[in-house]
Order: sequence, then C-alpha cells, then structure tokens
Amino acid sequence: MADDIRQKIMDEVVVRFTTITTANGYETNIGSSVSLWRDLKSTPLVGDEPDAVNIMDVTTLTDKSNQPVGTALHTMEIRAEAATQDTSMARDKKVRKMLADMVKAIGTDRKWTVSGTTLAWDTSIESSEIDVEQGGEVVGQCQLVFNILYRTLDFDPYNERH
Repeated sequence: MADDIRQKIMDEVVVRFTTITTANGYETNIGSSVSLWRDLKSTPLVGDEPDAVNIMDVTTLTDKSNQPVGTALHTMEIRAEAATQDTSMARDKKVRKMLADMVKAIGTDRKWTVSGTTLAWDTSIESSEIDVEQGGEVVGQCQLVFNILYRTLDFDPYNERH
C-alpha cells in the first residue's frame, strides 16, 4: 500500500536532514546521524557519534474552514532535536551552528518536492531553543520547531490537493 502524505513528508525531512554535512556546505555534520523519535536525553550520544539529530512529527492540526469543499488543510508540527558532544568549540556556539544548519536545510525547498511532486504548501519556523547544561554537566543540545502545511482530500490522507 502507498504511504500517506504525512509519511511522505517525514521521509523527505529525514532525507533532507541527512544532507547536513560539512561536505555539503553546512557548518556541522548532524546529518551523519539522523533518527526518528530517538530520545536524545535518555539515549545519549556514543563515542563515534559526535553530532546527531532526532526528528519527531508530534502534532498535526486539521482545518476545513475556508478550504475548498472536500479538502482539509493540515499543519504538521515537527520538532528537530540536535545534540553534540564535540569539544572543538564552545557548546553554545556549536548548537547555534546546528540550528542554523537545520534552518538552511529546510529553506532549500519549503514545499518538499520529491520527483516533481510538491507535497506541501509551505514551511515555517516556529521556535528554537538551546541548552548547554543539564544537571551540572556541560552538554550541547538544541531544538527547532517548524510547521509544514499541506492539503489533502477530506478523509483521504493519501491524496494531496494544492
């Protein structure tokens, strides 16, 4: 069976985030370890994993008001949490670079086009947060929250409508 639009979008978010490497012109290598729904606080980074990013599609709100009859607009909230154990620079500076890299990656195509098919209407950055200390231990973590808007046929998550 085919994947629904939400799954297709999440697949593309993962693919996009794997491109975040210094070899691709970014400031960090968080793309070398991308996961879905990994709890970076309880599953810490290991020795060969200096940087990582975890992606979660936590909430999707659906709105049928002001939409063409038979369609629904969805706002999917995604949280991308990145962590580092890199000590080559100050942790606060490193997490700001990770945030900037994620924003840059999202901005390369805010409509999430795959093989000529546009999956979304637009993407917006909602908030970001950094944390460089937990329980007295110096760490480097950040979170970026962004929304992806897409439209489907009403009660049909497999067919998008633009």
